[in-house]
Amino acid sequence: LEDSRARVHKLVESDLAVRERAVEKRKQDMATSIARVLEFERGQKERKAAMAQMYRDRALAMQQSIDRHQQLAQQKLHEMEEKKAAEQARKEAAKAQREETVARLVAQKQDLAAKNKERRLEKLLAVQQAQAQAE
Repeated sequence: LEDSRARVHKLVESDLAVRERAVEKRKQDMATSIARVLEFERGQKERKAAMAQMYRDRALAMQQSIDRHQQLAQQKLHEMEEKKAAEQARKEAAKAQREETVARLVAQKQDLAAKNKERRLEKLLAVQQAQAQAE
């Protein structure tokens, strides 16, 4: 009877030890699983933060590119306006030069016409004086 009790006691202790090891193993497995989940979640947060930063950087770069293009367009527009104004001023100066040349030529023509008229009158006067003297 004593041997039976000792064997039963040993079996119970052995069974308890096996169960305790199984419980410990499950606890370790659960702790490992929880750690993996936490690590995964931390990784997800880091990836999300990295993606958000990447999108912010990309948006900033795009905005800077848009700003540069707008600045270049404004500069080009300003240059075109300056060229247009310079071309307009050149055209107006050429027109004024032509008008001045035409006015000078008209004045020369009128002056020549007046001199020719004066010469004709002088010749006519000389002819009349010669006729008057001849009479």
